[in-house]
Amino acid sequence: MELETVEEIIACLPEERTLFHYHKDRYALMLLAWAAGEGCRVDKLRRGSFAPLLDKPLVKQVLSRLGKGEVDGNTLASAWADHCDTFLLTVGRWGGDRHWDQTSRGRYNLVLRVNFNLAHDRAYRKLIKPGMRHPFSYCGHPVLRPGQRDYMRETLAWARMDVELDRGEALIEEIQSDWVRRVASLSASSQRADVKLLQARWGFGASAEDIRDYAEQVFAPYRPIWDEAMLSAAIGFIRDELGLKRIWYHSWEGGNRMKRIDYAQPPRSLYTRLPRRFCFRPGEEAPGFLAERRDYRRLVRKGGPVSWYRLDV
Repeated sequence: MELETVEEIIACLPEERTLFHYHKDRYALMLLAWAAGEGCRVDKLRRGSFAPLLDKPLVKQVLSRLGKGEVDGNTLASAWADHCDTFLLTVGRWGGDRHWDQTSRGRYNLVLRVNFNLAHDRAYRKLIKPGMRHPFSYCGHPVLRPGQRDYMRETLAWARMDVELDRGEALIEEIQSDWVRRVASLSASSQRADVKLLQARWGFGASAEDIRDYAEQVFAPYRPIWDEAMLSAAIGFIRDELGLKRIWYHSWEGGNRMKRIDYAQPPRSLYTRLPRRFCFRPGEEAPGFLAERRDYRRLVRKGGPVSWYRLDV
């Protein structure tokens, strides 16, 4: 994306806090609600691209309460699990250096962040006692930083997106979380290393017991849902805020080729299992705004077809 486009989109978005509520498998209800629209028979959904989502226990539970063979989007969208986490969404920009920033077009990306809520951040500060540096966050990535908003919340995860409004397409470049990886790393290190050395390195005041309590009590509920929560937020943002219904997602091999990632490659599961859970369809068709580019055609000619995932919502 061009920088002007990114800044124009950000300027058009609401400036007040945007809350995002999520529980496990809520993405299935979201996608099925869009497919059902004002109403349709469940049999029609079983013949559609989101059919695998009907086997989710949560979806089965919702459908069983209806007692009929029809369902509408409002019913699915208003169904909730017993427990739901609340997050804060913020937007930003990223890019300018193709090699370092890992963007497919060498331009800028729009960033959507899923940030923790105030209750989490209070518990985090109480237990981990961070200093100027935060042990679970890296300032070189597009996380929310003090001063960027009137409020400050730590960033659980983010999605980078390349958007082409004229074509009605969006490419999710990346789903990532420093927080998840670093909590696991510090928790493991605190059990076998001198905690005082870790405190000096990372600038926090937590004891080994404090780190364990944070990892096993405060952070534990977020670990199994962070990736699907982030992708759900990104898809919902692209569809409802940007008005785009064709969404592309990198495959693991294709993304590494496109973004020239030769080392420190991302977790494979984020570009294999995760998009398939959301019913993205794999294929070799590329986003239109990339397929027409000379450098993309050269990449395919030299290295063979690039694999992609596509979702129409």
